[in-house]
Amino acid sequence: LPPLRLIPQPQMPKVTVTSEVYSLLLSFFCLFYCLAFVNMYRFPHPWIAASEWFYKHVPAGATIAVEEWDHPLPLRTEGYQVLKMPIFDEEGAEKWEVMEQILAQTDYIVIASQRGYGSLARWPARYPMMARYYRLLFTGALGFEPVACFWRYPRLGLLVLVDDPTAGLGFSLPEQCWPDASFVVRTGRLDESFSVYDHPQTIIFRRIHEGA
Repeated sequence: LPPLRLIPQPQMPKVTVTSEVYSLLLSFFCLFYCLAFVNMYRFPHPWIAASEWFYKHVPAGATIAVEEWDHPLPLRTEGYQVLKMPIFDEEGAEKWEVMEQILAQTDYIVIASQRGYGSLARWPARYPMMARYYRLLFTGALGFEPVACFWRYPRLGLLVLVDDPTAGLGFSLPEQCWPDASFVVRTGRLDESFSVYDHPQTIIFRRIHEGA
C-alpha cells in the first residue's frame, strides 16, 4: 500500500479586530457621505439662488460679465447687458483687448463655477495673464469686491464637507463662500466633475473702483 499522505486543509483567512474596525469605519464613512450628499439637494441650486439675488439687488440696465464655457447668470437676462469673456482663448493681444474692453464697462462679474479659475490659474505657463487676472480679482486689486457667494455643500447635522477649488493657487475663496457651521471638514481641491454640476460655488463681484 502506498504511504498515506495528509492533504492540507485550506486555511480560512484570519479576521483580526483591526480589519473589522477598518471595515466598520469604511462602512460608516460611506453611509455618512451618501446621507450628507443626498441632504444637499434640500437646498436650491446655487445658480438659482444667485439669479434670485440678482433680481432683488441689481438694477435693470447693469452690465454683467460672465465666462464663456460656463453657465451665464442670471438665468433670466432681460433688462441686463450680458458680456461673455473669452477666458479660454489662447493668450494674446487680441484676447486681452477684448477682455479689457469688457472689464472697462462691467458693473458685475459672475463666476458660475470653478471651471475657469480652477484650471487656467493652475496653468500659468500657458495662461500667465489669466492666472494674474484671477489673482487680482480674488484679492480685490482689480477694482471689484465679492458681494455674494452661493453654495450648497454636503452636510449632515452640524457637520459640513467643504471643498476648496482655490487650494494651492495663492488666493482663496471669499469669506461668503465658507459656511457658518459648528463643524467644517475641508476636503481640499476636488475634480470639477464632483462639484461643478450640482454644487458649485457661484461668486458675484461688484465694481468698486478702477483697478489694475
